[in-house]
Amino acid sequence: MVSNAVVHPQSEIFNTYGEHLTNAQLLDQYGFLLDVNDNDRVSWSLGDLFETFGVQDSGVSTRLLRLQDTLPAGHPLFENSELIFWNEDSTDTLVINSEGKISHQLWGALLVTLNPQLRLDMDLDTVLHRQQEAEGDEAGPAEGPRVLDEILSNVATAVIHLCDRRRAGSGPDGLPLGDSSDIADLLDVSDSSISLFSTTD
Repeated sequence: MVSNAVVHPQSEIFNTYGEHLTNAQLLDQYGFLLDVNDNDRVSWSLGDLFETFGVQDSGVSTRLLRLQDTLPAGHPLFENSELIFWNEDSTDTLVINSEGKISHQLWGALLVTLNPQLRLDMDLDTVLHRQQEAEGDEAGPAEGPRVLDEILSNVATAVIHLCDRRRAGSGPDGLPLGDSSDIADLLDVSDSSISLFSTTD
């Protein structure tokens, strides 16, 4: 260990490994991990999303930039959600955090990527409201069109698919990892009438 300052005999010194390191980074760089680490997260790039869902960019990136400018930081959904958190990190945006919540950027990216028919200028408030209803005391059949529930179901299914794909690519070959069908059952996103990859013109 090297010090940049003079250390007097019998004085107390402190060592820090960094304030924002995930367990993967701690293990890789220092050889240990923490039982509880608020910085733990799983992240994807936009390219990962496009590759996973077979999407050609064709304007999706532009729509994502518009969406990120449109999403209201103070919206009650992001303050009270058990599923989505408002991510202040501008470098690692498409993430699931240590609590299992998805970042608002990942939610928005999946919303736009999987639902090209969504009109950001008109539909965003309605989708935000329905997400809030679905999570709150008002959960149940929507008063509005069924398409809102299909849109949100597509996002939930996509998160499960991303996690399954990441997990399948991790660890030693042949390690029995199970599957996420129990999570899909809990979310009731296995409805065969909802197509994850459908698009409309």
